[in-house]
Amino acid sequence: MLAKGPACHPKRDWYIQISGQKGAQLKGALSFSASFYLERIRIRLAGPTESFTAPYHLEASSVPENESILPTAHYTVGPEGNCIKNMGEKGPGRARTAQNTHSGRLKRRKRTPPKYLIPGEKDALFRVIDNPRDRAIFRLAFQHGLRVSEIGMLQMKDWRRGISLDMDRLFLHRLKGSIGGETIIVNAAATALRAWLRIRGTSPGPIFTSRNHRPISRRRLDELMKHYCKLAGIPDEKAHFHSLKHTCGTLLHSEQHESIVDVQKHLGHADIRNTMIYAQLTDEANQARAERLRDWR
Repeated sequence: MLAKGPACHPKRDWYIQISGQKGAQLKGALSFSASFYLERIRIRLAGPTESFTAPYHLEASSVPENESILPTAHYTVGPEGNCIKNMGEKGPGRARTAQNTHSGRLKRRKRTPPKYLIPGEKDALFRVIDNPRDRAIFRLAFQHGLRVSEIGMLQMKDWRRGISLDMDRLFLHRLKGSIGGETIIVNAAATALRAWLRIRGTSPGPIFTSRNHRPISRRRLDELMKHYCKLAGIPDEKAHFHSLKHTCGTLLHSEQHESIVDVQKHLGHADIRNTMIYAQLTDEANQARAERLRDWR
């Protein structure tokens, strides 16, 4: 799409914008061309994970004023070298094509490792939660790796009481392309959920409600997480609800010794690459521990 950018010169400054579909990946090289009679353009590529704006200066093009065909610049985009490059003239009869062989390198965004609770912090968190509703919420979020929005989606019709505690089932609604479905509830979460339902009752509606009887909100869950983390002495950078999902994935692999494939299935990840981060976190923790214990006598 060729369009004027904000605060641009009406005849000289334009933006060429390419938007990638969310969640897609660049495979091979994307190419595009634009016809223009400009001295400067800016290119903005909105890719699947990051966007950037990079200025490119075209060489002066001697096109007569009465020339009806404007020069065409051909660009090729990524992923080799992570760059954008004007490939210049292509094909016959394009001697006046604007050319620029300058390559702009894209700066990779450094991905920070997800924050998760170590076993001592996780145990301290559950020790300070004495409210039956909140204990059931946090147990389900941790034991089954639920996102904050997925807690409010749980309905009474999603729960099935088994003939024994270890047969209780719950239909999990997963978001962001994850795979949901009915699952057997982990015993610790099933115990907490039964304790809450004895108070709530089994009438239809959301399992976890606020004081106005509506599904508990993301904001309220975030407030509860910060409140209990403060009581448990957990650092502020870990006091966000999604850290429970990261804790579930990490401890399943490191403490319970579940395979990455089993962790993927438990968390409902459609793509195993989203699960591999927990294996990397475990490897880093093992290496750090080995360094600390190197000179242990």
